[in-house]
Amino acid sequence: MPMLSSLVLAAVLQNTITQPHVRSRNEMRDGYYELDLAWYIFPETHPLASLANKAAWEPIGEVDQEFLNSLQSFNEKPTSPWTLAIKPTLSLYRTNLISILYDRYEYTGGAHPNSMTYTFNIGLINGEPKRLKLGDILADGVKESDVLEGFVRPRLSKLRRDRTGEGVDSLPIATHEKFIITKNGLTFPFDKYSVGAYAEGDYLLKLRWTELRGLINKSIIPEAVP
Repeated sequence: MPMLSSLVLAAVLQNTITQPHVRSRNEMRDGYYELDLAWYIFPETHPLASLANKAAWEPIGEVDQEFLNSLQSFNEKPTSPWTLAIKPTLSLYRTNLISILYDRYEYTGGAHPNSMTYTFNIGLINGEPKRLKLGDILADGVKESDVLEGFVRPRLSKLRRDRTGEGVDSLPIATHEKFIITKNGLTFPFDKYSVGAYAEGDYLLKLRWTELRGLINKSIIPEAVP
């Protein structure tokens, strides 16, 4: 199918599928803790719903329980109330592809709060729902290292060098699965501590489809540039 026809078909399908809704949990115990959690619920009619709903709940269920268990271990009120907030952003939503970024903010005492991100990408590969890694969306013959070492690390090194004077010798081990897909390209979030000290802050690296020419599988992502 010609590229223009593929893009038009994708747009039509995008407008006809039922949109997900956001479920939230807000809870507060004065002086002890505050929870502000949100996650997506995907409609059962969506081809990826079962796997996507499981993935969407993971950052909430695991962290929520861990947070409350830690809080219950105290015999007295903390010096400052603990806080946990997790919010999702739907980056891409199609019949064959879902991409989400979660932002997490947490304060459990200490010198400063902490923040981090979670990502997940769910797609149809050979007709089966799958949690995607970078290799799953690459064109035939393209290796993950072609993107990670050819584009991501050099660009991240430049961002860090501009900020601190130092580059990046190696990427975090999970970089090949910690990214989101947008209509314009790939975005790789790097949290505090992942490539440097807390004071450096986080990094957000964006690669446009035009930069990744010939590297992305167009049958999965029609916007990819051959």
